[in-house]
Amino acid sequence: DYIFYLYAFLTVFGVALFPDWFFQGIEKMTAIAVINIVVKIFWVISVFLFVRNVSDAQIFVLLNGISSIVIGVIGISIAVKSFEMKFLFPKFTGIILTLKSEFYVFLSTVSISLYTTSNIFILGLLAGNEAVGYFAAADKIRNAVQGLFGNAGQTIYPRSAKLFSNEPGKASAFIKKYLKSILLIAIPLTIALFVFSNQIVEIVLGSKYYLSVTTLKILSFLPLIILLSNIFGVQIMLNTGHNKEFTRIVFLAGLLNIILAIVLIPYFSHNGSALAVLIAEIFVTFSMWRFVVRKGLLKGM
Repeated sequence: DYIFYLYAFLTVFGVALFPDWFFQGIEKMTAIAVINIVVKIFWVISVFLFVRNVSDAQIFVLLNGISSIVIGVIGISIAVKSFEMKFLFPKFTGIILTLKSEFYVFLSTVSISLYTTSNIFILGLLAGNEAVGYFAAADKIRNAVQGLFGNAGQTIYPRSAKLFSNEPGKASAFIKKYLKSILLIAIPLTIALFVFSNQIVEIVLGSKYYLSVTTLKILSFLPLIILLSNIFGVQIMLNTGHNKEFTRIVFLAGLLNIILAIVLIPYFSHNGSALAVLIAEIFVTFSMWRFVVRKGLLKGM
């Protein structure tokens, strides 16, 4: 399957090219949305034109990779032309200093990747490709819902960072207002995802994926739980300088997830993998909430 991996790796270059960090930093998230929507529309059209049957799976992966690179090229072009960005070669010493100063943030990102991507790998080893298919299909639906809240968190991060740095009192009010408003959307969506899992799987995946229904029910709680961990962890802990504690929680969650996956998958297959992720995320959210409350980082909570 090396061709699949080769084509899929194109998305790595696309993600590396796209300056989402820049648009996020200057609070111009509209540019990100417009670029993604326009390119994805053409991607969907191209899928219907060129992907006809199972033998075209490689074409599907290639189109996905190409769309990612196109998004990256357009994004970097807009950043250069509209905001007069310039390409510079950083000094090696500057790179080392940056990595040292942001070591805990970097380590936390690696840890998050470890426990969000390792499950499929472990599931494939212990339960086979079919179980991976059922889990991945349900997880795709979960990710679609979670993406709504993930984008919201990215959007408010620059604002919350500025407020915590300059006006901590206003930062607490801002976070609490955001939390109340986003929960009005997140809670009903979580309930709907759980209650209508059967119908959603039937419509989106088809009757052959009926074994993904229970998996989706387990995963349906993740968008809400991860939303809360983003608020307590990213928006509050990182913006108040508690990078080391944030990283420690995420790292422990990664280890917990791997241990649970190894224990649960042999008994519950793809559902065991979903349970491992759910328990790990609950651990992350509870630990971060407890830290924020204990340190009094958000007044009134």
